Amino acid sequence: MASRLTDIAVFGGGGFIGRHLLRALLRLAPETSPEALRIRVICRNAVKVRVQLAVDSDQRLQQAVRSSQITFVTADVTQEEQVLQALRPLPQSVANLVGLLYETPPERTFEKVHVKAAENISKAFKLNEQAEHTASSELERPIMTQVSAIGADFTAVHSAYARSKGLAEQALLSHLGKQVLIIRPSIVFGPGDQFFTRFRDMARFSPALPLIGTGDTRFQPVYVEDLALALARSILPAERKKYVAMESSAESSMDSEHEQIFELGGRDILTFRELMARMLSVMQMRRLLVPIPLSVANIQAQASELLHRMVPSIPPMLTRDQIALLQRDNVVHTGYRTFRDLGIDQPRGVDAETLTYLAERR
Repeated sequence: MASRLTDIAVFGGGGFIGRHLLRALLRLAPETSPEALRIRVICRNAVKVRVQLAVDSDQRLQQAVRSSQITFVTADVTQEEQVLQALRPLPQSVANLVGLLYETPPERTFEKVHVKAAENISKAFKLNEQAEHTASSELERPIMTQVSAIGADFTAVHSAYARSKGLAEQALLSHLGKQVLIIRPSIVFGPGDQFFTRFRDMARFSPALPLIGTGDTRFQPVYVEDLALALARSILPAERKKYVAMESSAESSMDSEHEQIFELGGRDILTFRELMARMLSVMQMRRLLVPIPLSVANIQAQASELLHRMVPSIPPMLTRDQIALLQRDNVVHTGYRTFRDLGIDQPRGVDAETLTYLAERR
């Protein structure tokens, strides 16, 4: 008997997390034929992303692209009309993975890519739902999954990144109510990341690595494959019914809104200094770890930002906003759902197995 069609749209499906999510979706789906699962990747350059994914190292992903099980739509998330058209027809699940680690004014800013994008997607979601969708029950209503970040806070004054992530969450909760799930990971690492690979590249030509401040800020890094599995379980309707109950429980210790928010951290809670030490150990390198006073780090970051504005193709090594984030612990808070609520009891940690990709690229 033919399976019921599962239709999914993923904004930012060609990025670091997006590639791993597509692989996880294909693995979890009951069948991977176009008749059972269709995935719509929405991105700024559909032709470029399609070419990249068609030669991905994952054979199943390659085949899904070539068979048009995965299709591609060009749309800029900051443009309301483009987003509205990209979500027609409205799928059963929508995921937004689009995000920035640094700004490239005037077009690529946190306000536009995080906040405005969330507003555009949520508005398009509701407009298309009202025009098209006829769900027979609350459980069958389309759901959106938003990738945010631990530390997201719409009241934040220390970081524009954290504030924009919080404002995006507020926009989605306001427009979509119970139809949105928010996933807040700690820093994400794995093949293709922008965290360990950045410091690995620095270690290649420098005898020392900088520690911002004292290097004692704590992190709970998430391996990208664990995050991708968690996201896939929140996105695929059949998996979501197993793991995500949208209604409040009288015995729950969290409020109704927090039931829609998952904070995801890996096995290990490590300081920045410890993270650098583990990375160097895997790479079989010895480097000095040198504390950099915040005043000096901010001057260096300002120069890096200026160079990026002058030559946008050169990404900043570090920004003042990132320095502000590096001064605050980035670990899972109590009162939120976690990996365990998505059936992942033992997320992986930062070790030789998960950091293999760094040694291989040395």
